Amino acid sequence: MLIKSINGLFFSIFILTLTACGGESGSGSTNTTPTTSTVSGNIQKGPFVSISLMTAERLNDDGSESGETKDLTANGFNGNGSYQQFNLPWVGWTRLTVTGRYFNEYTGLNSTTEATLSSTQNLTGTDDVINLNLFTTLANELLKKKLPFGAGETLASVQQNVVDALKLSLGLSSNSVLSSLDLTQKGSNADNAILLLFSGAFLKSGDDLGILVADFEDNAIFDSIE
Repeated sequence: MLIKSINGLFFSIFILTLTACGGESGSGSTNTTPTTSTVSGNIQKGPFVSISLMTAERLNDDGSESGETKDLTANGFNGNGSYQQFNLPWVGWTRLTVTGRYFNEYTGLNSTTEATLSSTQNLTGTDDVINLNLFTTLANELLKKKLPFGAGETLASVQQNVVDALKLSLGLSSNSVLSSLDLTQKGSNADNAILLLFSGAFLKSGDDLGILVADFEDNAIFDSIE
C-alpha cells in the first residue's frame, strides 16, 4: 500500500509539472516560424541621391510572379544612399526594385537621368539586409532570362548558378554575398573595391545594362567593360 501511495504521489507531481510547463511543447520551447520580413539596405550605382519608385514583389519557388506586391515608394529614403527600413507581410523569395537618381562615380556629378536597380533574395524574416547594386541587378536580369526553369530546377538552384558564374567572371571571392556589398566601404573588403571599379567602368562604357547582360550571356565574360 505504501508503494502504491508513493507511486501515486510521484505520478500526480509529474502531471502537475507537465501542466505548469504547458506539456511537451510548452511555451518555453515553441519555435515560431517568421511570417513577416524586416528589410534595410543601400542603393548604389553610385549611391542613390533620390528615389521615385520602390517596389517589393513576392516570387514563387519556380521564379514565377505570385501577384503579391507592395509599393514602398512612400516608405522613405535616407538621402545617404540607403532606404528606410520597411516591413513586408511575407517571407521567402522577393524581388526588390528601385528607380531613382544617383551619384555618377565617373563624372563626379549627380545623374540627370534615373536608373533602375534590382535584387532577388530569399527573405528569412530576421532583419534581412539587401543592398541593391550593379551586381545584384545583373544577377536578377540574368535570372529572369532563365525563365521558365527546366525540369528539377528551382529559383534557389538557378540563382546560385547565375551568382557563381558572375563571381567567377568578376573575380569576387567564392563566399561573397552580392547583396551585402557596399562600394563606399572599398577599403574594408576587396569585393567592395571590385564593385566600385566595375561601376565606374560601366558608367564610362556607356551605361547600358541591356548590352552588359547580352555581353555576359554570350560567353560569361564582360568583354564590353574595360
